[in-house]
Amino acid sequence: MAGHFVTARSPSLTQGAIIQGLRIPGYEGTARHGLLITARCDLEHVRTTALNLLPVVPLEPWLRRDGAFSILLARINSLQTRALERIEELDERLLLLCREQDPVAVLEQFASDEVKFPPQKISAIKDTLGEMARYREFYSQSARAGNVDLDGHDDIAKLFKGQAADRVRLLLKNDVPDAHFLPSIDIRESLDECKGYAVIFRAILTIPGIIASRLERGLDAVEVRQDEALAQLLERPLLLDDEPIGVVSNVVSPHIEHILQRFAAMFSRIGVEDFRLRYKERLVDRLGIGKARVL
Repeated sequence: MAGHFVTARSPSLTQGAIIQGLRIPGYEGTARHGLLITARCDLEHVRTTALNLLPVVPLEPWLRRDGAFSILLARINSLQTRALERIEELDERLLLLCREQDPVAVLEQFASDEVKFPPQKISAIKDTLGEMARYREFYSQSARAGNVDLDGHDDIAKLFKGQAADRVRLLLKNDVPDAHFLPSIDIRESLDECKGYAVIFRAILTIPGIIASRLERGLDAVEVRQDEALAQLLERPLLLDDEPIGVVSNVVSPHIEHILQRFAAMFSRIGVEDFRLRYKERLVDRLGIGKARVL
């Protein structure tokens, strides 16, 4: 199966090459590979001043960092949707106010009308908004720290424990929008032992194009360190330790085209606001096709 994704037969510096020796922000000490996405024509005719790559990280570190962040964001979005739907059920005009102002302040302002705005429903909405605010604060703190630390957050740890396996299953089905699964990046890796990798779409790494030919042959970090000017140029994008730097394999067709297609869709995506729940329900009712489901 690994051979269906990558080949090590005369690996070359072309689109789809897996290059090792990279510095991956946020994955220091756990990842050192990237997937070359620079266009083939630019590489063939040396028309680029920089090589662009996507980070390729082992699955376990990805799950603890980017996977964890995506689980947090999904929870925040779910809580926000739930709160807004409950507000809309009370009064559509109230929803418009809550979108423009602090929802808790708006709810407190109208809570005195207990006939139109039952205290139980207002309280439930406030609880949801409070939980959402707590998750947002935790997400912000984690983003600033660059990692997700679950110590002292038992309920959030429980959330991760319950959803980590589902997140991996989604990744395997290519249903995680900002990542792509590779079972292996080296033909020598055994699938019985290798736990897989994630290609990350939310970050682009760059390497100076002037070293392209040397990358294909393989760079010796010791020699690079001895050249002060070259070392200064490469110390930021590359790991100048004692490990090899260069091409280790190539992702084969059609897998490389599939990855690039998904990356392009993610990179160029434009987010737009969804239609409101009440509008969906009214439209389905007018069409006479049964009760609307939240889409």
